[in-house]
Formats: sequence, C-alpha cells, structure tokens
Amino acid sequence: MIKALDKKGVTAMETLIGIGLVSVIVMTVYSSLIGAMNNTTESRKRIGAIALANEKMEFIRNLEYNEIGTIQGIVPGPLYSSENVSKNNYAYNIKTEVRYIDDPTDGEFPSDPVNNDYKQVHIEVDWGIPEKSVSLYSVFVPNGLETNINSGTLSINVIDSTGVPVPAVSIEIQSLDDNPIIDYTTGTDDSGNLVLPGVPSQYYRIFLSKDGYENVRTYPNPPESEFTPFDADLFIAEANLTTKTFFMDKSADLTLKAINIATNEGIENINFDIKGGKKIGSEPDTFNLKETKSTDSFGEANFSNISAGEYLIENIDSLETDDYAYVGAEARLPIQLSAEEVRDFIFLFADKNRPSLVVSVKDSITEEPLRDASVTLTDGVFDQTILTGEEGLAFFPQIPDVLTAGDYELSVSLDGYSDHNGNVEINDLVKENITLNLE
Repeated sequence: MIKALDKKGVTAMETLIGIGLVSVIVMTVYSSLIGAMNNTTESRKRIGAIALANEKMEFIRNLEYNEIGTIQGIVPGPLYSSENVSKNNYAYNIKTEVRYIDDPTDGEFPSDPVNNDYKQVHIEVDWGIPEKSVSLYSVFVPNGLETNINSGTLSINVIDSTGVPVPAVSIEIQSLDDNPIIDYTTGTDDSGNLVLPGVPSQYYRIFLSKDGYENVRTYPNPPESEFTPFDADLFIAEANLTTKTFFMDKSADLTLKAINIATNEGIENINFDIKGGKKIGSEPDTFNLKETKSTDSFGEANFSNISAGEYLIENIDSLETDDYAYVGAEARLPIQLSAEEVRDFIFLFADKNRPSLVVSVKDSITEEPLRDASVTLTDGVFDQTILTGEEGLAFFPQIPDVLTAGDYELSVSLDGYSDHNGNVEINDLVKENITLNLE
C-alpha cells in the first residue's frame, strides 16, 4: 500500500518537473524569437536611415555650391533643416546642418581674413524612442576664390560663474534685420566654445539653453528695451570677428506654498508677484524673472529651471483673498535661492471670518523676529501656550481647541527680555504685534 502511494507520488513529481522544464524551454525559445524579431526590426530601421542619409547627401552633391545651405540657416539655402519622412512604413526625421569651416591649412582668422574656406554638411537621420540615429558628414569646396563679402565670424564662449566651461549648450541664433532671415540652432563643443565663420552681417538675438541650467539670452538696447542690458543683441560686422562670453549657471526650482495656518492645507488662487534671479540689466535694475502666478488646488505656485539669486514678492503687503489674510512666512524674506536647490517656501494665511489670533513677536530695537518666545492666551476656560517659530509667529487656537469671541489675557515671555502682559478682544481674525524690550 505504501509502495503504491510512493509510486504515484514519484509519478506526479516527475510530471510537474517535466512540465516545468518544458515551460522553461518554451519561454527561452519565445524570448529568443522576440529578441530576434526586435533585432531584425531595428536592423531594418537602421538600414532605412542609412539609405535616407545617403539619398539626402547625394541630392546635395548635385547642387551648385552657392545653393548648399538651409532655410533660415547661417549658411542660407533651399534645404530644410528638419523634415519628417516615411520609408518602408517606418517614420524618420532628417536633420540637415550646413556650416562654414575655417581650414587651418591656409591660416585661421584673423591671419586668414577669408575664413569661410568650405562648407561642411552634416546629415542626421533618427527614429524611434529612445532616439537612435545615423550620421553622415561631407565637405564641399567652392569653384574659385574664397570670399566673405557681407559676412563675419561669430565666436561664443559659455562658462559658469566660477569660470568653468559649459559644454553642449544649445544656441539659437535669430536675425533681427532679416537680411537674410536666419533662425539657426547649433551648440557649443566640449570646451563650451562655438565658432561660426560666414555669418551674414546684421543684428542677431541669441538664446542659450541646456537641461539643468538657467536660460540665457541677449536683449535689445533702449529705446526698444526699458533697461540697458548686460548682454545686448549682437551685430556681426563684415570681415570681422565678433566674440561674446556668456555666463550660464545651473538652475534651481522654487515652489511658493500658500498654507492655512490653522489646518496646514493649501489655499488656491493666491496671486504672487515675484521678481528676482539673475540681474540682466540696469537703469533700472532688471532681473530675468518677473511674473505673476496663482496657486493651484494644492496651494502651490511652481517656478522650474530658474536662476539662483534673490527673489522678492512684490505684493507681499496685499496678499489675500476674500476669505484669507496673509499673516507671515515660515522663513525670512526675501527668498535666497542657490544653484541646483529645490526649495519650498511657505506663506501662512488665516481665515478672516474665524475667531483666531496671530501674534508677531519682535525685538523693540532691531525689529527682528524673536524665536522661541512663549506666548500664552487664556480666558480661564481656553488656555494655550505656544512657542514662536523662526519668524516670531504664534497662532491661536491650536487644533483641537477652538476660540470663541470674547476678551482674553495675552502674555509673552523670553529669556533676556521683559515680559509683556495685556488683554486682547477677539471677534474674527485678530493680529497682534508685540515688541519685547531687553532687560
């Protein structure tokens, strides 16, 4: 009997093991087939991209030298700088960039006054997510003497405030005179440099951007602008080198939070007029952020990728809604923001129509907020004591207690200061400013 059961048990176990082995083999074969299919698809896409890049380059080889350029590019011409195409039912994007090259063989600028020696064409075809691409480069030489009539050379250097070069910065160059129209995007090399020979002589506006860094740009001079910019729009002079150094630091994120001091919940539709960041000009002093933004349903107003620096809330004395009054902040104003910092700055509000008390405690001489002052409010039934925070604020009542309209005794004490004792009548929201004298 026992032997019969053992045989059945062994048979069942062998069956389970066999099923498991078959499953592993099937899954392995299936994974291999899927991998092979994906590799085949990826290979087909790459082959198609190579074919498109070759077709594009061959088309360019059949153009006259003076026609090799892109629409609104630094080297102007009829070619699209970006176009979407389909080949073999796959979608591709073809990017075309044409630049002049200053060949060191015959000397470089300024020893070689004609430094747009030949054109370099870069074709990049990409597909899919994550982005993959193939690239082709080719050079095209003019049929005769070099010339740089009506053009000059632009040299851009990008460094941070400590003098360290910033590589791979995206640089957009837009013409202001539009003779010809230029809207060209390129980037700095590993040393934070960009040299562009053959730039048509006219005024340009420059925009610089990079993930994780503040945005930098040039600005018009008066009277087109209400301030005198530190980085003014650039004029490229014929047969001259125009050099410009830009300072570009890592960015920061700032969230302004409007919080109900009683419930710690966010309050929406609080309008903040904020100004600050990097100083971009004078007469008057001007900064690169000046904006009005309202808090969302979470009581937050977010400012992403902004410059490090000092930020002011210009409407600090009029922050309120029909239902809420501004009573103070949890940290000192103005806001100081460092590079790469992610900061939440909390502004405190109280319900105007609820019996409550906000006490602000300051030094009578310096008018600086006093932290850890002991504030007691009592009427014999209600009795609470609260220590002031960094900004010298204490709010009554603390949940779960409630205040009712009436007269209360208020006392404030802090080591090294004389005590304050007085009465306060509370109806709706009441604000009390208390100053303490040094003993």
